[in-house]
Amino acid sequence: MESLIEDGRWAVLESDAEAKIAVKGVVTKFEAGASGGGLNVGGLSDRLGARAGVSGQKATVVVSLRFVDRETGRVLLIVAGEGAAGAREATAGVTDGYTGARAEARAFRNTPMGEAAHDAIRKAVAAAAAKADRLV
Repeated sequence: MESLIEDGRWAVLESDAEAKIAVKGVVTKFEAGASGGGLNVGGLSDRLGARAGVSGQKATVVVSLRFVDRETGRVLLIVAGEGAAGAREATAGVTDGYTGARAEARAFRNTPMGEAAHDAIRKAVAAAAAKADRLV
């Protein structure tokens, strides 16, 4: 049902055989840990030590879309979209001051890469829609 042309990077669905414009999407930037940081605090009493912390990270993705006239090979439009998303993690722990026994808990929300990629694609498509007159 699907065939590839040129060097395997252009996908053309056979049902799109009459399409006049081909669209090529490329990820041009991919940073899983573009930024991040955290804070941990703790204290110790006679019997019990406790600590808690939070941390986070930010991911970024840039997607470029190229619109090409399939008959002439001429590039009609190039647009890009940059997406970013963040994730957070929380930790907590206690330590018995006499025995040294420890207990810890961590909670992590999903990694931000998928959300950042979706955001980048959405922005690139919106940029293309805003310039759709160049594709006619």
